[in-house]
Amino acid sequence: MSNPRTFEEFVDRINFQSAWRKKELSAYKNRIDSSSGPERVTLIRGAITMLYAHWEGFTKESGRVYLMLVSELVKRRKLTFKDLPVNILSACIWSDANLKEPSLRSLVEHLDERFNLKIGLEIPIDGILRTRSNLNSHALKEIICVLGINYLPYASKEKFLDERLLDARNAIAHGEFKIIEIADYLDFHGAVIELIDMFKNDIENVGSIWFTP
Repeated sequence: MSNPRTFEEFVDRINFQSAWRKKELSAYKNRIDSSSGPERVTLIRGAITMLYAHWEGFTKESGRVYLMLVSELVKRRKLTFKDLPVNILSACIWSDANLKEPSLRSLVEHLDERFNLKIGLEIPIDGILRTRSNLNSHALKEIICVLGINYLPYASKEKFLDERLLDARNAIAHGEFKIIEIADYLDFHGAVIELIDMFKNDIENVGSIWFTP
């Protein structure tokens, strides 16, 4: 898929990522609302894994779209390392394979090359936003840091992410017969939709900064 070239294209892709996921989660909820007994238990268990999957998926995919936008703008505007915000600059340096465990000398030489444009500027897109298939608050902090989003509004969600959503998803995904009550499921559903909406708004805001005069 090509990089988004305008803010409108960027927002359209973020909207798509949000819309299809929320539509699928709503379909699960509608089925659950009209079900009862063992069927409801089964549907809720499946819905919990989907809630987690769409929260992780939206975070990674919308973040990736943002990095694609930045990559496109850096190339078109012929930006240098000196023009980049510190979060993107740090991601560029970290992503270089030879700097995973750098010596001080290799780091100094590399930065000298980068800042003096002796080697090309590439914005990393793949492999930077890592959830490790377990998007807890620690992994979320790293992703948010790379994207330049303020983590503070998400701090109040740490207990939900770490102790409720992940625990329930992991238990079900690992084969435990964990029953989730309907009231708890509705709480999960509402919280994940809220998180997706929060992240969507934040990623669009950091994207808009690149188009601010």
